[in-house]
Amino acid sequence: MCGTFGQPKDFIDRLKSKELLKSRRLLISGEGTPWKPVIKPNQTAGVLTHTGLIEAQFGFVLGEFKDGRNKFWFNARVEYFENKGNSANYDGPFEIFNNREIAPLLKHQRAIIPMSHFFENPEGNNNQKFLIKPTSTDLLYVGGVWSTFINEDTGEESKPHFCILTTAANKATKAVNHHRSPLLIEEADINAFLNPEASKQALSSFFKPNDKSSYECFEISKGQLETNNLFEPKDLNDFEPIADVIKV
Repeated sequence: MCGTFGQPKDFIDRLKSKELLKSRRLLISGEGTPWKPVIKPNQTAGVLTHTGLIEAQFGFVLGEFKDGRNKFWFNARVEYFENKGNSANYDGPFEIFNNREIAPLLKHQRAIIPMSHFFENPEGNNNQKFLIKPTSTDLLYVGGVWSTFINEDTGEESKPHFCILTTAANKATKAVNHHRSPLLIEEADINAFLNPEASKQALSSFFKPNDKSSYECFEISKGQLETNNLFEPKDLNDFEPIADVIKV
């Protein structure tokens, strides 16, 4: 699942150059936006909504399990409980529309999370970490949902939070033996995906693994993703492969 990714410091300018902000408000500062090479759950990122570009926190709590534990969503499967085998050719129903926590947000509060790269590990092996970056485009656009919450004690509204939607593996995550992929949206489809009037049928057309881009995937030192490490990359090239680069 996509639990760690990065954003370049100039991604706002890139969005402006593509006119993706032409009809949307810029609700975060475009000046000095930091390079964020490693964004994990509970950290903040720039998120594009139907109305504007906001700063939001990765992941949120919606509901509880029967044992009282909070349901913390940073990823949500478009198939929900279906497609347990994670088939890339799945043609069944997208049960996320029946997910009582996520479905209301999917209806009106969809989001696009721009990223320059993301990280995955092979299935069942958390000791290996792979960086995946596109080579045919300058940004990846990942579909998600966002929300704000009311503090029951203070009555104050929280800052926005977001969650990434996932599909079965695409060719890049297959290459590193991972079973899922973030929901990748083509640049030309962003407005349609964010359209608040979009039907379930229209949204479902985006819910397949996207293999249109080409990628480089390479293993990096696990320590580069650990909190409080001494690795401080200045750009994406500072993540050096420790094994052969996979091109797909």
